[in-house]
Amino acid sequence: MILVAATAIGLSDFRTPTGDLSDRFLVLSVSLLTSWSLVCLVLRLRQPRPPLSQLMRLPGTSACLAAGIPAFFFHILTLREPSRLVGFRVASIFVGGLSVMAVWGVQKLGNEIEPEDSWVDRLGIALGFCWIALFAIYCAPYVLGG
Repeated sequence: MILVAATAIGLSDFRTPTGDLSDRFLVLSVSLLTSWSLVCLVLRLRQPRPPLSQLMRLPGTSACLAAGIPAFFFHILTLREPSRLVGFRVASIFVGGLSVMAVWGVQKLGNEIEPEDSWVDRLGIALGFCWIALFAIYCAPYVLGG
C-alpha cells in the first residue's frame, strides 16, 4: 500500500513543462524514481531488519540511499525555483546514476556486495538499475555525438 502512495506522490509532482515529450518523460521518471527510492528506504528501516552495519552493505539499500537522498534535495530546490524544473531533474539523474554506480563499485571492490533474499532489497536493486539506465539514456546523445 505504501508503494501505491509513493506512486501517487510521484505522479502528483508531475508538472508539465513547456518543453517537448522528452522533458515530460524526464520529469515523470525522476519524480517516480525519487519517491520509490525514498519509500524503499523507509521500508528497509522498518523492523524486522538486520543491524544498521549490515543494512548499509545491502546493494538495494545503498542504491536507494545514494540516489534517493540527492534527488530529494534537488526536488526541494525545484520547489523553490519552478522555472529550473528540467535542469534540476537532469542534475538529479546525473547525480543519482553516478552515485549508484560509485557505491556499487566500491562495494564490489571491497567484496561486500551481498544481496539479501527479500523483496525490499530486490526492489532497491531494481531501482538502482533504473537510475543507471536513466543516466545512460540521457548520456548517450553526448557520448555518441548526436
